[in-house]
Amino acid sequence: MNLLEGERALLESDNQDLIVTTCRIRKRSVSGYTDIFLEHLCSIQVERESDTWLLVVGCVVGVGSLVAFGSPVPGAGVFGLLLATALVVRYFLTRADVVWFQSPRASICWDVQGRGTEYVTAVVDAVEAAKNARYAMICYRDRAL
Repeated sequence: MNLLEGERALLESDNQDLIVTTCRIRKRSVSGYTDIFLEHLCSIQVERESDTWLLVVGCVVGVGSLVAFGSPVPGAGVFGLLLATALVVRYFLTRADVVWFQSPRASICWDVQGRGTEYVTAVVDAVEAAKNARYAMICYRDRAL
């Protein structure tokens, strides 16, 4: 990453896909990268994303398969239970813990699955501290003019 004049790196994630500097946040991905300048950062949100529809459909199919055990079609109930189990397992496998960094024009979704709560909190705190320092520097510069 080429730093701007006067910019320095404050923090890099353990796999170096997220970089926090004194001026911006950069998220690298396979297709490129996204930058958000700290003065444009509106919100930081830590959440767990999941495909709830998988769980709902799995439960409906499971109940339907229990009803199908009484039908004359052989194997309908077993097939339904297998499908319901697959949907529910897929729901639990696709849940992800993410941190959203949002600006008016761009957003960065950073997957934090497997990282500890302390690590994620430290990164969010570092971003907020860098943003506050950036605002202070901009205000001081504007007053000097």
